[in-house]
Amino acid sequence: MMKMLQRPLCLIAMLMLLAPAVFAQDNQDDVWSLRRCLQHAQENNLTLKQARLSLQSNEIDLDRNRASRLPNLNAGVGFGSNFGYTVNPFTNEFTSQSLQSLNAGLQSSVTIYNFGRITQTIEQSEVNRQSSSLDLLQAEYDLMLNVTLAYLDVIRNQELVQSSEIQVTSTKEQRDRTARLVEAGSIPRADLLQIEAQIATDELTRLNSRNQLETSYLTLMQLLQLSPSDPFGILALEVEIPENDVFETETEEIYEVAEQNMPFIKSADMQVRSAQLGEGIARTGLLPSISVSGSVGTGWASGRSIPSGNQIERNDTTSIFASLGGSAFQEIRLASTFEQTEFIDYTFSNQVRDNVNASVNLNLNIPIYNRKQNSAAIQQASISRQRAELNSLQQRQQLEQDIQQAYVAARNAYGTYTSTLKQIEALELALLNTERQFNLGAANSVEYLLSKNNLERARIDLVQAKYSYIFRAKILDFYLGKPLDF
Repeated sequence: MMKMLQRPLCLIAMLMLLAPAVFAQDNQDDVWSLRRCLQHAQENNLTLKQARLSLQSNEIDLDRNRASRLPNLNAGVGFGSNFGYTVNPFTNEFTSQSLQSLNAGLQSSVTIYNFGRITQTIEQSEVNRQSSSLDLLQAEYDLMLNVTLAYLDVIRNQELVQSSEIQVTSTKEQRDRTARLVEAGSIPRADLLQIEAQIATDELTRLNSRNQLETSYLTLMQLLQLSPSDPFGILALEVEIPENDVFETETEEIYEVAEQNMPFIKSADMQVRSAQLGEGIARTGLLPSISVSGSVGTGWASGRSIPSGNQIERNDTTSIFASLGGSAFQEIRLASTFEQTEFIDYTFSNQVRDNVNASVNLNLNIPIYNRKQNSAAIQQASISRQRAELNSLQQRQQLEQDIQQAYVAARNAYGTYTSTLKQIEALELALLNTERQFNLGAANSVEYLLSKNNLERARIDLVQAKYSYIFRAKILDFYLGKPLDF
C-alpha cells in the first residue's frame, strides 16, 4: 500500500513546493502565491473534507468487522410486580400475596465457523479503506492541478489585459499624431475619425479582457472557498513556454505510466475486488454456520423465607364438650406441647447467591428457505461486481481518451504558437511600414487600421496558444508523474 501511494504523494509534494523564490508568500494578506493557494485549498476544500470523512467511516467499519471475531457480552436486568393469585417464579408455589421479583443475567455468543463470511467481510472492509484512501489522494491531486491551472488562467488573462492596455495607448498615440497631420492638411479628417472608432473598439476589447480576468479570479477564489467580496490578488509569475519534449513520448507510453500511477485507476480496481468479496459473502448465506452461546443469571423474589435450622416449642390447648351420665355438656380443656421448625426471611443477597444458574449451547444454523433473500442477495452482489468491472474499464477508457485529447491539443497549440510567432514578426514589420506610409500620407487609415488589427489579433492568438499549450503540456506531465513546476 505504501509503495502504491508513494509516487502520487511525491507529486503532491512537488506541487506544494513549486520552489522558485517567486512563490514565496507575500506579507500582504490579499496577495496570494501559488503555494499559499495550494495550501489553503488542501485545508479548506469541501470535497476533500468529504473524502476524509469517507476514509474515516471505512476505517471504523474495518475496526468493527475485525471485532466480529470476538464473543459478544450483554447484560440484562428485569423487575416485575405481580398482584392477586400468582406463582412465585422461584418456588413455583401459588400465593395470593403481592409479589415483586428481579432477574439479572449475562449472555454471550461467538461464531465458530461460517464458511469464511467474517474473514471475507474483514478483507472487504480493508479493500474499501484502501479504495477510499486512494479516492482522497486523487481528490487532493485533482484539486492541486485545478488550482494550478486556474492560477495560470489568471496570469493568462492578465497578459491579455496588459496587451489590450498597450493597444489602447498605442492607438491613442496614433490618434494624436493623426490629429496633427489633419491640422497640417496632410491627410483628410476621415482618417482621424477612423482612428477614433478604432479607439472605441480597442477599449471594448480591453473591457472584455478585464471581464475575462475577473471571471478567472472568481473561478480561482471558488476553488479556494473564498468569498468574491474578499480582497484577492496573486503574485506576478513569469511563465515560460516549456520545451516540446512532451511529444517525444507517445500516447501509449503516457497511458501505461498513468495507468500504473493514477490513484483513481487503482481505486477502481479495488472496487472490483470489493465487489468480488461481496459476492462471496452473499453466497455464504446459503451455507450452515456454527456458534456457541452461553448465559449466567440469578434472581430475587419478595415474601420468601427459609428454615433457620432451629425448633420452636409451642403449647396448644384444645377444648371439647362432653356429657357425663346425662348431665349437661361441660367444657374440657386438653393441653399439649409440640416443636415447630423456625423460618427466617430469605434475604436479597442470599437469594442472588443461591439462584445463580448457567448454560452453554452449541448451535448449528442450517438455512433451508428464507423467501429468496439469499438468492436475491447473490444476484445483486453479482450485478455489483459486473458494474465495478465495467467502471474499471470505463475509467481506463476515459484516461486513455483524456491523454489522447490532451496530446493532440498540446501538439496543435504548440504548432499554432510557433506559427503565430513567425506571423507576428511579419505583421510587426508590415505595421511599421504602413505606419510610416500613413504618417507620410502614402497610406490611408483603413490600410493602417487593418494592419494594426491583424497584429493585435495575432498577439491575442499567441497568448491563447501559449497558455493552451502550457495547460495541455502540464496535464501530460501530470499523467507522466512529473513535477508541475514552472
